[in-house]
Amino acid sequence: MRRIVAVIPARLDSQRLPRKLLLPLGGRPLLEHVWRRLRRCRRLDGVYIATDSPEIATCAEGFGAAVLMTSRLCPSGSDRVMEALDQIKAWGAVNVQGDEPFVSAAAVDRLAESLRVSDGRTVFTLARPHRDRRLLHNPDSVKVVRAADGHALYFSRSAVPFARQGQAVYYEHVGVYAYPRTLLKQFVSWGPSPLERSERLEQLRFLEQGIRIQVITTTHQSLSVDTAADLQRAAARLRRNRTW
Repeated sequence: MRRIVAVIPARLDSQRLPRKLLLPLGGRPLLEHVWRRLRRCRRLDGVYIATDSPEIATCAEGFGAAVLMTSRLCPSGSDRVMEALDQIKAWGAVNVQGDEPFVSAAAVDRLAESLRVSDGRTVFTLARPHRDRRLLHNPDSVKVVRAADGHALYFSRSAVPFARQGQAVYYEHVGVYAYPRTLLKQFVSWGPSPLERSERLEQLRFLEQGIRIQVITTTHQSLSVDTAADLQRAAARLRRNRTW
């Protein structure tokens, strides 16, 4: 049986919202909400927080999380997940950002199970139909173009596809990934690719190397906390639909 775990890469520094993973949301640190969501998953064989920060480690251990210490030199969350996998016995991992307090446990389970039964040469990620057309030209909202069989053709911060005639269907990428350890190890060894540098999107590194990314669609509306305004929106959402 392939062992699939979730890893939350967690660093203390954040440019737009300093120390955001430790900021309170509904009386708990933001990071704890993500961990609690993932603890609901039924297709995971463990949930880990990977960090280089003793302060985050202390906080996470305080609410009961398993913590893996990683290097301060990790250039990305994916590198941090790879360092975490080097410390545990797992065939693959689901990478979930620590600033997604409403991540869907059901969607993560779909990713984990898809990875478990895969050919071992495919990456899996999530996308949802783009509901707010005002965000189409917002570079913080990443778009993905899918082939007929669901694999990703391209990811961009631009509004793709271009609707020259008629109405185009737009999908917003949800930055949760599931990959086998072997592919993630290759990903880290390749280093940043030209398209990745241009768009500032890590997942393009896989596509430029010819690795398929299968896109699983979801209607769940998560909320990534990047700014103080996002944190306020998350607090309002939590008050409307408190789950613990």
